[in-house]
Amino acid sequence: MQESGLSPDHVTFACVLRSLKDADLSAITVRQLHGLIAKMMDIKLDVFVSTALFEAYIDRSCHDEAQRVLAEMEEKDDATFNVVIQGCLRNGYEAKAVDAFFEALKVSAELRETTVSMLLRAIGLYNGTQLHALVIKRGCCNSSSGASVLSSLIRMYAEHRCLDKALSLFEQIHSPDVVQWTSLIAGFSQSGESHEALKLYVRMLSDELGDAPNHYTFSTLLSSCAELGADEEGKQIHAQITKAGRLKEVMSFVEEMPFQPNELIWTSLLAASSMHGNIELGEYSAKQLLKLNPKDPGTYVALSNIYAASRRWKDMKEVRRLMESQADRKQAGVSWSKSKSLQ
Repeated sequence: MQESGLSPDHVTFACVLRSLKDADLSAITVRQLHGLIAKMMDIKLDVFVSTALFEAYIDRSCHDEAQRVLAEMEEKDDATFNVVIQGCLRNGYEAKAVDAFFEALKVSAELRETTVSMLLRAIGLYNGTQLHALVIKRGCCNSSSGASVLSSLIRMYAEHRCLDKALSLFEQIHSPDVVQWTSLIAGFSQSGESHEALKLYVRMLSDELGDAPNHYTFSTLLSSCAELGADEEGKQIHAQITKAGRLKEVMSFVEEMPFQPNELIWTSLLAASSMHGNIELGEYSAKQLLKLNPKDPGTYVALSNIYAASRRWKDMKEVRRLMESQADRKQAGVSWSKSKSLQ
């Protein structure tokens, strides 16, 4: 670039520094680049270059140099505060991260929720509670960054099973978003309070001003339904999930769950697949059910109906043959009458 007679500007230097983030370069190289920047730029380093320099230094454990860059900055923008807090946390400077956090709140900087979540996870429940008290004392929850702080506090309390505190904070929010709803639902679900988690989900659906559930919400709900087993309330929630016709999404949630799906989950998917005419998913759900309970005639009947609907007569006959080999004809006949809803 210089050989072409072009001089780099602050944007060029900021891009070069950011490109070093994942590069295996030593602190010496960063210092050399810093010296080159200072020599070539006639004015003081702007916020973009300074922020990039701070990150380059802190990620190479050059705490003193990073602090000098920070002290010389005449202004800090939203990106600066997020970079400073995350950089300090990545490298074990929790106290500096907390200082930067409160400085950001003081000037109403827009902190990313990931930044606040990182901070709360790093300092633990006890210190997180202290941080919460300071946030209230300084009236920070009413700032523009207050919403993300509130969301992260809800998640922190929910993850540590302090459900009363999480719920108390949640009730302060006029119109909760999907992240806040899901954080609270997950907290109750993971604490074994599956009924309460499902009640929150129903309440979420009734909130006309709120966000719609996303795949994280559904995944959490499936976990609660598994805990409830064959409970009628769990079946109703499954019906609500699958009634929306989002079967492919639900299927991906089931496959990514950290536990093995039970018969309730596969039965719900099988029924919904039959209802919506999803042959492929219905066939897959039925086969998974047969692995769990190869003697259940109702599953054979449902699978037979799926093949009949797609005119796969040979497969249908094979399923009927297998069914008759697993159970007597009387049991199969009873199951057939009970399974007409799947036809």
